[in-house]
Amino acid sequence: DYVLNANVEGITETDGQVTGVVVNGTRIDHSTIISNIPLWDMPSIIKSNNPKVMTFFNEWDHMLVTKGLTLWLGLDQIVIGDRKSRVLVHPNPNRWIISISSFDPSVAPEGKELIAIATMRDESMSVNEQVNIMLSNGFDEYYPEVIKHIEMKHVQTSYATRAALVPGQTDLDRPGPTTPIEGLYIVGTDTAGSGVGLQQAANSAEGVVRAITNF
Repeated sequence: DYVLNANVEGITETDGQVTGVVVNGTRIDHSTIISNIPLWDMPSIIKSNNPKVMTFFNEWDHMLVTKGLTLWLGLDQIVIGDRKSRVLVHPNPNRWIISISSFDPSVAPEGKELIAIATMRDESMSVNEQVNIMLSNGFDEYYPEVIKHIEMKHVQTSYATRAALVPGQTDLDRPGPTTPIEGLYIVGTDTAGSGVGLQQAANSAEGVVRAITNF
């Protein structure tokens, strides 16, 4: 069964055993629950009077999330025009450059191009300051034709519901699939698994399967 567009309000336990999940005010009883709720939200979700349980989840509620900045550039002519993925790593910041309209021509008028430049958000500076650095620091040297043909610029900031890969938050620092509550397993990139992104998510899911099956 699927319950969609509903808030998970709580995960309940009794005597160290998970007993169910509360969704939109309705309790669903079950002795095994796999949660991909971000770890930093879990202290408000877990309903337990066991100090050991709450200490475990409170340890992870401070994790830093991945924040990004994407610069969308509309060009008055096709400059890059291919499906290659480009990464500019020097000088900083690291930037991922891709021609979106080469994958989907409908996102740009005929004869024009939509370019996306993505990087990690640096909150020590304003968005405009970071955008200016993104368009300089090597970009103006390697892609001068892109800058010459910009007729639309849009900036998007975002964050992913996963922990950032920073010191103290690598896969070796994360809790893994099991919790102090029997029958409650946690999955997702902020829990465990080596790699980045989708690879890390898949590895964490594999860890949950091994924990459940004792394989």
